[in-house]
Amino acid sequence: MPALRIDLQELSTFLDSENDSITTVNVETVEPNIDSITHPIEQIVFRILKEKPSLRADKIWRLLQRDANSELRTLDSDNVISEMNAQHLEWFGAGANDESSMSYDSFRKGLVPRVKNKMKNRTN
Repeated sequence: MPALRIDLQELSTFLDSENDSITTVNVETVEPNIDSITHPIEQIVFRILKEKPSLRADKIWRLLQRDANSELRTLDSDNVISEMNAQHLEWFGAGANDESSMSYDSFRKGLVPRVKNKMKNRTN
């Protein structure tokens, strides 16, 4: 799997411009071990949590939302997220016309804990 390359200075500037307490996620040094994760949003969350495992789901959501609504995407490097707001996320699936969606609650209560459990099971 090819390495993910992100301009860390641009990411830092992007995050700092929002005047938020979220620290910069340095995903460049992460070697993704996501072979068993096929869900595109889970893959993005996995890469973020690999670098910053203590981030809560709400912080991850805000990072993704900022990234999805910016012209230069650094976290969603494959541009799978088609639309995102405070309560809803839509992304492109495997098919040409395949689009899926998820609510913030599903992300917070389902997807993020599922990724954290997968990560925990890998280390055991």
